[in-house]
Amino acid sequence: MSSTASIGEQPGFYDDPLIYDVLHTQGTAEDVKGLIRIATEHGLKKGLKGGWFEPFCGTARHLRAVALHGARVTGLDLSGPMIEFAQGVFDRRGLKGSLLTGDASCAHELAGSESHAFAFCLINSMRHLMHGKAALAHMRSVHRLLKPGGVYAVGVNYGGFEDGVALEHASEDVWKGGRGRLSVTQVVQYEPPVEPSSRVETVRSVLDIRRGDAEPETRVSVYTLRTYTGAQWMDLVSRSGFEHTGSVDEDGEPHDPGRAGYAIHLLCKPR
Repeated sequence: MSSTASIGEQPGFYDDPLIYDVLHTQGTAEDVKGLIRIATEHGLKKGLKGGWFEPFCGTARHLRAVALHGARVTGLDLSGPMIEFAQGVFDRRGLKGSLLTGDASCAHELAGSESHAFAFCLINSMRHLMHGKAALAHMRSVHRLLKPGGVYAVGVNYGGFEDGVALEHASEDVWKGGRGRLSVTQVVQYEPPVEPSSRVETVRSVLDIRRGDAEPETRVSVYTLRTYTGAQWMDLVSRSGFEHTGSVDEDGEPHDPGRAGYAIHLLCKPR
């Protein structure tokens, strides 16, 4: 997610770890429960043993929760400030984990080949890799990082076109979070491609930040996401060496991998 670019001199959404953490912490516990269930159902030593790895980990909010369950955790992010923030939280809470700064295409080199049993990447972080070569390099690197039989759970939204008609349209999300006297509201507008030949979705983020009695602050940033149709996603999975073993929605219910929308795709490294 470190490809976020700011407009003008204003800092982008991903440039401020505290703001990012405040907005995203809500719902983390439920996310982790779902991930533990996925890992357990795949027979990964009761779900928590064997090591958990998260690329694009940001402030490592998921890994903090997983570490509390006793798992060995490793996080990776290209943003030094994000990793510094995450390490500070780990240290203050007495949590154990390895938090690394680096490129997601070098995951196995940084964290070790066949060093983890489970990896996960949620909320479309994978789609910040805008070029096909980068996406494939990342997937192959995680494949090498995982032990045989390991699972990579990847949350990806895909749409595309059917008979020339777009399956997704412009949409908007609103996120809110608070911590102490800090409150943050984010309005996110998504503009999917309007031509089948395009693989670029434009995202506009507007942050409203309020810190106690201080003047409200507004930050605007624009970034892009790589789009996938179901066929394009499955082609990437196949070329990376993974086997697709199923897809679930955010509630853990089975999801048709050929249907547009967000799903967590379960990718297994053959034994």
